[in-house]
Amino acid sequence: MPASSLTHSWSNLGRLCWVVMGLSLSSCLQIEQTITLNPDNSGKALIQISMINPMGGLIQGTPDQATGEIAGPLAQAMAAEMVKGFADGIVRDSQGIDTWHQVHYGTTKEGRFNFEGVAYFPDFNAFSITTTAGKSGSLPALFRSERLANGKWVVRALSDEPKTENTPIPAGEIDAKIKEVRENWAAIEAIAAPMMKDAKAVVRLQVAGNIQECAGWKLSSAHTATFETDVNHILTGLGALIQDDTAVRKAMTEGRVNGEGLPQPDFGQLRKLLFDDEDKAELVIDPGEPLFDYSAEVAAAARPPR
Repeated sequence: MPASSLTHSWSNLGRLCWVVMGLSLSSCLQIEQTITLNPDNSGKALIQISMINPMGGLIQGTPDQATGEIAGPLAQAMAAEMVKGFADGIVRDSQGIDTWHQVHYGTTKEGRFNFEGVAYFPDFNAFSITTTAGKSGSLPALFRSERLANGKWVVRALSDEPKTENTPIPAGEIDAKIKEVRENWAAIEAIAAPMMKDAKAVVRLQVAGNIQECAGWKLSSAHTATFETDVNHILTGLGALIQDDTAVRKAMTEGRVNGEGLPQPDFGQLRKLLFDDEDKAELVIDPGEPLFDYSAEVAAAARPPR
């Protein structure tokens, strides 16, 4: 049961677990987003992506471990073109972006692909980054920004539970289903665990105003907070939930399973898993003046170099 196939019937919070985990299985993904957010929801994000790239040795001319031979110029050129295509895909397929600026990418001799660029977005709620070929690899927008009637500004995690009709698993089938689920999960863990230790997704958010309340984030100043997704921690937590006999039986009895039969944790459990034992991730902000002139910077970034 490939981890990437488990994304389809989860809420946005659940999808984050599986998308990040699926990416990490194939690439040991590390992604950091340093976001500067204006009160009108416009902003810019410094995107830094690093992942294992098997083409790295070819591009750098590193000797093959088995033969000791160095790839010829043609193979190196083909590998370099593949890396360029990957970087172009990030720029092309990421969503909700007006323009990119200062895009750089390359491959290290150790075999890592590195990408860096600044993305300008007009609406934080429509902004998402893709880390694989095609929009299907986009990380779900975990947070939304909104203004309250009292003038406060809130950045909070999405709280939309999936609106689906649950079909309970018949009582006589539950024992066999639990056995199957745990066998499948053991197979996933055997593949994932060695590759998960460094996998992470980090959002650093600087807001135009003073943060009055903070839950589920790590506050570093009155204007800045960080949210980190530790994929290994998520894997461990999901594994513990699957081994919880009472929780799994309850999920199956209530029909809270996805298309592959994997029991879905109740939303409270999932929030605590993602939000470092908090039941929400929320910033309440007293808004201030914009941190930068969005239109002017977008125009400057989009201007062709002389």
